[in-house]
Amino acid sequence: MYKLNLRSIYSILLILALGCGSDDIALINKVKRFEPQWMNLSEQVTYIEQKLSITRRRYPKDLEAIEPQMRSVSASRQTEVFGLRSQYRNLMADRENLEKRFAKELERLQKEVEDFNEWVNTLMKGKFDPGVADKRLRDFQKTHSLVKMEMDDIEKSVVKNIQEHNSVMKQLGQQLRIYNNFDIAVR
Repeated sequence: MYKLNLRSIYSILLILALGCGSDDIALINKVKRFEPQWMNLSEQVTYIEQKLSITRRRYPKDLEAIEPQMRSVSASRQTEVFGLRSQYRNLMADRENLEKRFAKELERLQKEVEDFNEWVNTLMKGKFDPGVADKRLRDFQKTHSLVKMEMDDIEKSVVKNIQEHNSVMKQLGQQLRIYNNFDIAVR
């Protein structure tokens, strides 16, 4: 999907290094130093996917678990309890928007990694102009940086959303005298 074929990249880079000039070797070394950054990004993607998957299941179940107790809440606590429920529904909607945003960015990342892999295969065949290849590498680095910034922002937003879930559920639990732990770990 968005994983690199590292074994073939390393073996081809070695073959290229044996038959290339110093400028070509310098470019190959730049590519070699850059490619692990895609892998680091894939680790972040996995973390975000896991948290979104957990919250997709848990949020509705957690709300469902406390709603029966809301029906019997005293009049003096209704405003606060129903306000918290409304706040919780808003954070559920925010989570849905985060999932859509993540899916769009993941699609962009997958396309970039595919393009990068194809480009590296072209390099491995020795069919490149060093000036054009160097510019293409800078383009990949720039795109990677932009995707990384977006993934960082999505990750922060997912963590914040989970923390808000934990806070609202704790408050609801206190109001309804439910002593279950609804917390979702963020790390």
